Amino acid sequence: MPPVVSAYRAAHPAVELSISDAMSDEVLQQVRAGVVDLAVTVVAEPLPDLHVKPIATDRFCCVFPPQHRFAAQRGLSWSNLAGEPHIAFDPSSSIRQHAERAFAAAKIRPDVVLESSNISTVAGLVAAGLGVAVVPGLVLPLVAFAGLEHRALDEPVISRRIAVVRNPHRPLAAASKAFMTAITQRAETPLPPETTWL
Repeated sequence: MPPVVSAYRAAHPAVELSISDAMSDEVLQQVRAGVVDLAVTVVAEPLPDLHVKPIATDRFCCVFPPQHRFAAQRGLSWSNLAGEPHIAFDPSSSIRQHAERAFAAAKIRPDVVLESSNISTVAGLVAAGLGVAVVPGLVLPLVAFAGLEHRALDEPVISRRIAVVRNPHRPLAAASKAFMTAITQRAETPLPPETTWL
């Protein structure tokens, strides 16, 4: 989003843009209540009362310190994580919810040793060698400061769908329409590893 926001502000300097950051459930409530014009968020299930325009997907990966034994492997499956100390996201996080479904599909239970709702805390704990973590592709740039390596996970391949969501019964102002266009016309914007535009 930062490159999109930057390009939008350059093209529309007179528009006052306000961005709020929240968990997906809260964001969707804000859209429904008319608190925000639109949201860019993870959409895991059908939302029949909202207009949903998918824009990207990101695949789940395992992150670990460079000295971890996983560094010697080219790929990982979810079953490779059995028995590994696991740094998990808070249960309210969509990351945690996706991960739990994947662990269940792989028929394993993660050995959760610590939990956090903060991405940088999870990265720091992994960097300290306290366990591995599971993150989607869009989170990889946010954990780069910790010097972690990653491998995409398969068996099963789990991806999140990122979408622009708005209330179809609430008219969009011209400035909001222009912002939605900026989000959906972003082919030249590079994405992190394990992430693709739709």
